[in-house]
Amino acid sequence: MSSSASPAPSRRKTLLSLGVLALLTGIVVFIFREHWAEISEALSRLTLGQGLLALAVGLSYPLLEGVSSWLIVRSRLPYFPLRQGIDNAWMGTFGNVVGLGAGSVPFQTWYLHRRGLDVGPGVGLMTLQYVFHKTAVLLYATVLLLAGRPWMAAHSDGVLRYLPGAYAVVAGVIVGLIALCALPVVQRLARWLLHFLPLSVLAPIGRGVGRLIFACAARRRRIATLNIDWCFPDLSPGDRKALVREHFACLGRSLVERAIFWWGSEERLRRLIRVDGEEHVQALRAEGRPIILLAPHFLGLDAGGVAVTMRFDIVSIYAAQANPVFNRLLYAGRTRFGDQQLLSRQDGARATVKAMKSGRPFYYLPDLNGRRRDSIFVPFFGIPAATITGLPRLAKAASAAIVPCITRMLPGDQGYAVEFSAPWTDYPSEDVEADTARMNAWIESIARTMPEQYYWVHRRFKTRPPGVAKPY
Repeated sequence: MSSSASPAPSRRKTLLSLGVLALLTGIVVFIFREHWAEISEALSRLTLGQGLLALAVGLSYPLLEGVSSWLIVRSRLPYFPLRQGIDNAWMGTFGNVVGLGAGSVPFQTWYLHRRGLDVGPGVGLMTLQYVFHKTAVLLYATVLLLAGRPWMAAHSDGVLRYLPGAYAVVAGVIVGLIALCALPVVQRLARWLLHFLPLSVLAPIGRGVGRLIFACAARRRRIATLNIDWCFPDLSPGDRKALVREHFACLGRSLVERAIFWWGSEERLRRLIRVDGEEHVQALRAEGRPIILLAPHFLGLDAGGVAVTMRFDIVSIYAAQANPVFNRLLYAGRTRFGDQQLLSRQDGARATVKAMKSGRPFYYLPDLNGRRRDSIFVPFFGIPAATITGLPRLAKAASAAIVPCITRMLPGDQGYAVEFSAPWTDYPSEDVEADTARMNAWIESIARTMPEQYYWVHRRFKTRPPGVAKPY
């Protein structure tokens, strides 16, 4: 059966290729329909050697662009082969012809998406390649401009006066874009400049960024959609779709408004972040009781972290980020107030317990998907979710009180609200599974009050019980 069916796709691919070639030829003929006499005359003046040289130069251009595409895409797709880089270059050439000079990035992004790269990174990488290409063109044009200056001065009726300024503007834009993409110091500067804007301006900018992420990040959009479909089956399809869109708008806000948390003054932060229930923490500290601040992954988490560190010297777990710029910013942002202690996952529970017993509240985020060996399956929105058992185990080891710490992102320019609730009673028990299920049930109850602000782009249900297929 397989051998008889295999030629069909090949025939379809051949027919499709011929159709595309015919379409491309038709477009070229249509565009140059009034200039065939001039083209024929120019070609007739070429010798065979000149014609072959022109053909070689013409073919070398997409080959070199293919090498450039291959090198750039490998930063996100390590096993991206050179052959596909060349294919991608030809796809850009085709897009430019079909799109009358403006189709290279969309067509190349589509090609990369078919090979497993999300639309957002694909657009970014192909835009970067486009910028590099235009930079090279600008360089060549500048050299030719300088070389032909006397001739142009004699034949351009003053146009030369305007060309240097135009080149300077274009060069500035290109250099700025490259610097923004490639230089950590420029990225840091851009984020630093954002923090001067008022929240009334940053909030709509962030929502716009979130909508852009929704449109471009197909993989994350799919994850959030699946999570919300599973967790809110009682909502209509239209309401679930609207919830996904609102989630991404809030996600964009959380990313943009981090500039305030990383660089805003303490005075400004205290105005923007309202804190309720601090007395619960202070009372436990007065007793000398170790404290775990239970802070699930809601999108206002960074505001909550800043509010906590402005009031207490805490201990928390720090996971190094792949992006070195973001890694440095994140580390500096979490340690800018007070004397904070950041532990790696490799430091283990013993170091955390020791820090808690020394008087440091533990800012704990235990609600992400866990590995099977570190987790148990307990319900979350009625779905068995791999959940780490660290909360009851650490609470027992340190004799710590559990103080819920929830941060809400308020509408518009109203800022954020952090709430410390009363410590849990009768926790932990002797039943680790029941204690872990209690944690998930509480997080679910909070998420239902602000479903758009829970971290739905995370693959919360990635790890499944034995024999259950992975959903993502």
